[in-house]
Amino acid sequence: MVLMTADLNDAQGLTGPVPKDRYVTRIEEGPNGLVVRPRKGDALMMECSLVIEAGEHKDHRIFPPYRVMISGLKEDGTKHNLDRSMQLVNATGIEWTCQLCGYVGGKGNKQLFLDKKSGKYFCPECNKRAQVSYETDDVIGKRVVAVVDIQKALDSEDMLNNVKSVSALM
Repeated sequence: MVLMTADLNDAQGLTGPVPKDRYVTRIEEGPNGLVVRPRKGDALMMECSLVIEAGEHKDHRIFPPYRVMISGLKEDGTKHNLDRSMQLVNATGIEWTCQLCGYVGGKGNKQLFLDKKSGKYFCPECNKRAQVSYETDDVIGKRVVAVVDIQKALDSEDMLNNVKSVSALM
C-alpha cells in the first residue's frame, strides 16, 4: 500500500464539455500518443488534443481527443474512410505528396480538392482520388478552427464534446 498526499490548491478542477461553437485551437499530441491503434481492428489513427486558444475557454482541452483514422481495415475487413484525415491535412496546411503523380501539396502549394458532391478528396494536379503520404508529426502545434458539438456518451448519461470538422484559419 502507498500513502498518498495531494495538495489540491493548484489542481485544475473537473470541467464539462465546452458549449457548441467554433473554436480556434492548437493541436497537441493526444493523451495516448499521436499515432495509436484503436481497441478493435487492424488500423491506425491520429489522436489529437485540441486546445482552445482564446476566450472564456482558453487552454481548455476539448474532450474526448479528436481522432482521425489514417490507415487499415475495420473488423469486417472493409477499408476505413480516410477523408477526415485529408480534412486535417488541408486544415493544417502540412506538406503532402500524391502517391500517383508525385505532386507536393500544402505549405503554400495547392491543397487537396474536395468534391462537394461526392465528399471525396482529389489531387489538384492529376485529379485522381487522393492517395497521399505525409508526416503525422507535422500537425503538432498547428492551429485550426474546430467546429464543436455536444452529444451523449455511449452507454452513459454523460455529455461529451464531438468535433464535427476542422478547417484552416481564415
